[in-house]
Amino acid sequence: MPGKWWISSNDPVDESFTRTGRRTFVRRLAHDDVLDCYDLSRPGTYRGMPVEVSSSEPGGYVVTARDPKAAAEGFKRADHRSPPAKVIAFDDPQLRFTTEVSAGHGRRSGRRRVPAAQVRLGPT
Repeated sequence: MPGKWWISSNDPVDESFTRTGRRTFVRRLAHDDVLDCYDLSRPGTYRGMPVEVSSSEPGGYVVTARDPKAAAEGFKRADHRSPPAKVIAFDDPQLRFTTEVSAGHGRRSGRRRVPAAQVRLGPT
């Protein structure tokens, strides 16, 4: 909103986040707040094909693939610039991925792998 800043999450990250909806928690920010930034990547495989879990929606994970087999597996492009994507059910056993967290914004640190169960993308 104009003049107001906040960060939202599906989970209560810490005590500074307030519940604003069933699955929404918000932390209000001042214009001079300084926050640690992190990059998340979620590489994995789906039916043996390399994929990237990019987000989630109510029906499952939004997964992208650049493999030539993606079209045969039902992945479709939203437009000519985007990679082929598909929504895969949260409980599909053929989707396997690990979340990697790395410090961003000029900080030097290596990547660390976090089991997918610790970074919940699906419904709570």
